[in-house]
Amino acid sequence: MSSGNRTSKRRMRADLGARDRRIIDEVNRLRVLTNEAVRALFLPKSSANATTKVTARLVKQGWLNAYEFIDRCQYFVAGPKTVQTFGVPTSRVRPLGPQALATHLAMLDFVSRSIPRLQVMTDREIALLVASEAESNRGIPHAVELADSTKMLRLVRVDLGGTPAHLVSKLNADIRSRVANSQYANLVAAKKLVLVTLTATDSKKSLIETTIRNKTWPNGLRFSVFVTPVLCQLLGGFKSNGR
Repeated sequence: MSSGNRTSKRRMRADLGARDRRIIDEVNRLRVLTNEAVRALFLPKSSANATTKVTARLVKQGWLNAYEFIDRCQYFVAGPKTVQTFGVPTSRVRPLGPQALATHLAMLDFVSRSIPRLQVMTDREIALLVASEAESNRGIPHAVELADSTKMLRLVRVDLGGTPAHLVSKLNADIRSRVANSQYANLVAAKKLVLVTLTATDSKKSLIETTIRNKTWPNGLRFSVFVTPVLCQLLGGFKSNGR
């Protein structure tokens, strides 16, 4: 990279305030944000109108791109200036397809409402955690507690409407593909690894939990099923196919 490009990128970063930097970091990690999530995560004492002004400014400045989904609500992805400055893929500026949007908004809802506060890890952070570049490319989000990243690791799978049996088979594949790695195995043994499922309804949650209980898992592995209604809105709730 030329010195001119480095100077330009430093100048653009300097244009971001501390809160703006946190917002951009979050959109880089989660792929999407909404005004509701920005308010919950970064402006909890501000009004909805004040939050909208912040995101509108970031869109105008090129840090975010805005698109509409249900009932003319907006979601935000990385803008061209974020791509240029932070090196995220250029594809991140485009609108998301229905399943990708449902997946990323479900993750956003999970992170926004979780207590303790969670942060989704980048591929680089995952690779450093488990000492393997290959693990970072398997497509399942890793989330850690923001206050203490060593306390618990959550691997998160989003239910896009498959049967409970099909979903649990995917959870089984998620863990079986990783326990040969000593870092994951040690986390399981220490009861510090949780397989999290995000699903649309309480009734689907109950079915998934029952199916999990009927299988044999590595000792120490933990589970959590989290209901995120946005999946109902975007995918029509429970579907019986195995996709």
